[in-house]
Amino acid sequence: MNEADASLKSKAPGTRPGGVVRIRRALISVWDKAGIIDLAAALHQMGVGILSTGGTAQALREAEIPVTTVESITGYPAILDGRVKTLHPAIFAAILGKDDAAHRAQLDEMGITPVDLVVVNLYPFESRTLDAPLTEAVELIQKALAIEPENGYFVDSLGWAYYQQGNYPEALRELQRAVNLAKDDPVLYDHLGDAYTKNGMAAEAIAAWERSLQVDPKGPTAETVQQKLNEARDNQVRAKGGAPKAEQK
Repeated sequence: MNEADASLKSKAPGTRPGGVVRIRRALISVWDKAGIIDLAAALHQMGVGILSTGGTAQALREAEIPVTTVESITGYPAILDGRVKTLHPAIFAAILGKDDAAHRAQLDEMGITPVDLVVVNLYPFESRTLDAPLTEAVELIQKALAIEPENGYFVDSLGWAYYQQGNYPEALRELQRAVNLAKDDPVLYDHLGDAYTKNGMAAEAIAAWERSLQVDPKGPTAETVQQKLNEARDNQVRAKGGAPKAEQK
């Protein structure tokens, strides 16, 4: 613990009358560092201790802003390609502890200094995957899912990447999971219909596209989905030896 942290720990509890929180210690860990130096400098001038990670800590040090690294608090370096940095009781307890006597006593007993402010922004998975090769896109999406495994839109992105790779069984598995997690999204049902088609499941594809139109009959994908649906229905009629209405005289 450095001198700044020690002095901050000795201060009174952080909540003032009216619910205003006195910021004594901040955790700053960002991907997009635009403006972060100005913010950190202002916090430092107000006497706020700054805790940071990796590249953010390096940027603050280069700007001559005092910073305490997360590694120095947890005793562990960042691992798994930076996926695990702050996942440690010394950090999460510092953030999640309530400003009441019982929690303060537990934190004091464990030598944990509270964190009053968290400054983060997320890795730009979506923008990176737009131009990334499919293998890199899959890796980026899997990193996102490691953080939010139940995010249906991340799961859909993974399934669609598999679809574009031609891995249709895996695509179907992930896209089925996606619509269960993020219900009633017409785009996800459209993707699922495409995956069913590539796996030879025409009836299921029709049901998925019908559901897409039910959810949003006038949405931006509705016209394309309707075309797919019409073609799939015509193919069903042909498979049964009939002629679609458009071909009947």
